[in-house]
Amino acid sequence: MTLSKKHIVSVCFAGLLSVHLFAQLPSENNFSEQKKHYVIKGNPLLMIWGNLPFTSEFRVVQEATVSKKQSTQLWLSGYLKSPVLLIGERVSKRDGIFAIRGYRVQLAHKFYLGKNATSPEGFYMGPQVSYTNIKVSLKQWLKRDVYVQGSQINLVCLVGYQAIGKRAVVDIFCGLGYKKNDFFWHYSPKKIVPIPFSDSPGLYSILKSPVKFTFGMNFGFAYD
Repeated sequence: MTLSKKHIVSVCFAGLLSVHLFAQLPSENNFSEQKKHYVIKGNPLLMIWGNLPFTSEFRVVQEATVSKKQSTQLWLSGYLKSPVLLIGERVSKRDGIFAIRGYRVQLAHKFYLGKNATSPEGFYMGPQVSYTNIKVSLKQWLKRDVYVQGSQINLVCLVGYQAIGKRAVVDIFCGLGYKKNDFFWHYSPKKIVPIPFSDSPGLYSILKSPVKFTFGMNFGFAYD
């Protein structure tokens, strides 16, 4: 499954607009109970080694309270080559230098649990939809526009806990759901061939499994 840049920009704009508009909606509950209404967060550790092997992930997450016990959050991630891989290439002095580029867009809605719960703090659960697209190539192949493209779309149910101090935020979460992976060899703009992985049964079973499990954490700060 591939999406054009126009589609990606549209999704990002729609997500940002949704977060903004939901935050403006009048709530059935009094918002004065909330300590903070917005959270911005990420995970700097992923810049060393991302959740995709050999990548460096630059993640920004914006969360906005939409009612006393609910919030909506938009995730935007960019992928480059991990500095660990970069160091390994320089030490080994190998001829082939990898080039990695990609992005991920995620949108989630969180329901905070408990009689006295107030968004955006405490235990929560809710749906999250995600789309990832990544390209891997060797630098000498880029001039010929030859690369491997991988994409994933998934839908999971997140469960997590978000702790808020005076302003500092720690968000720990896990999730289970459905995923669909696709991989293609781009030999040229007109020659695109699916990669079946049929000669690697173990790898094939992992990549083609519809089960998606996620685990992670984010750090950030809350504001009004």
